Amino acid sequence: MRQTSAAVTNQFDVIIGASGSKTDLLLATAFLQSKSLNLIPTEQMIDILAEDGLDFAAPIAFGDSYKSSPIIGTIAPFINHLSKDKLLEGKIFTTHEHAVIGANVKLKVGDVITPTHGEAMPEDEHHDEDEDEEHHEDEGAHNHEHVGSELTIVGRMQATATAWDNAIIIPIEMMWEIHGLANGHSEANEENIGLPFDNEYLTEASVMVLKPKSIAAAYRLRSEYDEHQTTAFFPAEIMAEFYMLMGDARQILTLMGYIVEALVIISILIGISIMFQLFSRQFAILRALGAPRLYIYLAIWGYIMSIVVVGIISGLLLAYGTSFLINDYIQSRVNISIVTSLSAAEIWMMLMALIIAAILAFFAPLAMMQQSITKQLARG
Repeated sequence: MRQTSAAVTNQFDVIIGASGSKTDLLLATAFLQSKSLNLIPTEQMIDILAEDGLDFAAPIAFGDSYKSSPIIGTIAPFINHLSKDKLLEGKIFTTHEHAVIGANVKLKVGDVITPTHGEAMPEDEHHDEDEDEEHHEDEGAHNHEHVGSELTIVGRMQATATAWDNAIIIPIEMMWEIHGLANGHSEANEENIGLPFDNEYLTEASVMVLKPKSIAAAYRLRSEYDEHQTTAFFPAEIMAEFYMLMGDARQILTLMGYIVEALVIISILIGISIMFQLFSRQFAILRALGAPRLYIYLAIWGYIMSIVVVGIISGLLLAYGTSFLINDYIQSRVNISIVTSLSAAEIWMMLMALIIAAILAFFAPLAMMQQSITKQLARG
């Protein structure tokens, strides 16, 4: 979770919003969680857009959706930034009615959709178009279609491993127009999209994402716009607080892991003891027939180690496979892709288990061969 969330927030250098909760701004921007955000005053937006030292300043507007996908208005450079300057298919929007979809959106290039006002709904809450209209009226009390505002899908982004993989992105001008607002351009340029905007026709945005050209510019902008009318921050600031909480939980889980490992060692001891009881007569017969001590020793040691190795490998495969099911569950809740990987800690625990088992297996044959052959045969 920590690695994944860091990879997500690293794609948003500086976030600026209206005065309010930085946590809400981060969750709304990076994770596309539904939050009630104040809008950035146009005066501040004009100042930000005029700043030097920026690769881009992307205004972002939320509020609409299509089925389970949020529809977000922004500018083309921000899409290029998220998609690593190359779309998976199609092209960037060039008119107000165009849209670019995230990698996981279940639409295809060429599809035409009508945006719905309100939050995206989980897929299992959607109903077929043939269902009773009365149900749609109840459902649409707050979520209604923007009739006449059709969007054509013209491109699909590369996978970003963020919630934006499930989003539909349109020119911010279209988002403003859908809601009856000025689209940022004068009447003479009303068909334009993206920068530069005409300041007199600029409409407020939910949030702005900045990509500074340098670290110095990033700190300057963060300091300058973290004032009473706006809030500016680095996502890492907020995530650091989460990581502290996650660190406490990780310590508890690590302690539990050590306890489990201790129980595993005890189970190995019990298993070896049971094995002695089950196979002591067979090994005694081998000794009575004159089998070399090294052969008997290697047979006992190899048997114990084979059980341990098979157990570790099968446990690793089971845990790795189960992690994908857990990841899918978490992803459906937080809307980000979580990648499972083996870390040094897991590899070290496996090596420790092997070393401890090898030591136990080293002494087990010696203990067995110290016993009397007669007594071992008598047990059978």
